Amino acid sequence: MKTRLIPHTNLTASVLCLGTAAFGSAIDDSSSEKILETYLRAGGNVLDTAEIYAAWLPNGEHRSETFLGDWLRKHKNRDH
Repeated sequence: MKTRLIPHTNLTASVLCLGTAAFGSAIDDSSSEKILETYLRAGGNVLDTAEIYAAWLPNGEHRSETFLGDWLRKHKNRDH
């Protein structure tokens, strides 16, 4: 996957970002994890999330962030 240097840092970002709006809500956790891991294996490292995602669903607020936080804790890879 192509990457670009983030100006004024030593960080590189993949040019393709993975949207996570439906993670943990319309897409169940198991499927969300498979999608995320496939993206990461392909070289992706930028995730799009916002607290408004899934807010219209019952108990939907913050679902993508909760899923991602749980996944990061489980895999202990926040810095990657």
